[in-house]
Amino acid sequence: MEDDFSLYDFVLFQEEIAHGDGATALAIGWHVGLAFDLIKHKDWKKESLDFFIDQLRQNKIFNYIATEKKTGSPARGGKPVTTARRSAGGWIVNGEKSFATMAPALDYFVITASIEGTDDIGNFLIPATAHGVFIKETWDSIAMRATASHDLAFDNVHVPEYGFAERVSKEKKKNKGMVFKCPGCLFGDRPGGAGRGDSVCPKLYPKQRD
Repeated sequence: MEDDFSLYDFVLFQEEIAHGDGATALAIGWHVGLAFDLIKHKDWKKESLDFFIDQLRQNKIFNYIATEKKTGSPARGGKPVTTARRSAGGWIVNGEKSFATMAPALDYFVITASIEGTDDIGNFLIPATAHGVFIKETWDSIAMRATASHDLAFDNVHVPEYGFAERVSKEKKKNKGMVFKCPGCLFGDRPGGAGRGDSVCPKLYPKQRD
């Protein structure tokens, strides 16, 4: 995937899917974008990344869930209210997340949580079936209804050590290429959206991007 599938290809695929259905493109774009980013940049610990790739090969579906009601999108600099604290054999996670796209269909949630006793934030890989994980069916929007972007609640959820994927300090934060899925969705979903012979992407992205 790292060698054969570029970010440019990703946006083109997103555009094509959105041409058929915008909600589907937005939803699956999170999963594909997360996989693309992790395989390309290898930010996670080896144990966590190996587990992630193994589960991908078993057709498991992931999404990165970071937004919270109290702090909004992490893109605006808010620190998660959701917390993670050390416990025997792993971590205990408590908190809530919003806009968990594909929530009922996901096999794993990748969430952000503030690590107790530090200023750092951790990325944690949590199975949807873990004890203490609840889906709150709050998504009742006419537009993009099929994304099923419900809220999540985590009540003393035990996360094994391999589920602590990475520690993200302020110095380590960086822009992720997977955000480019959104332009692809918008291009394909607009009225009279671009067809195969008149794609918007080559005009806006004339050079392949890493």
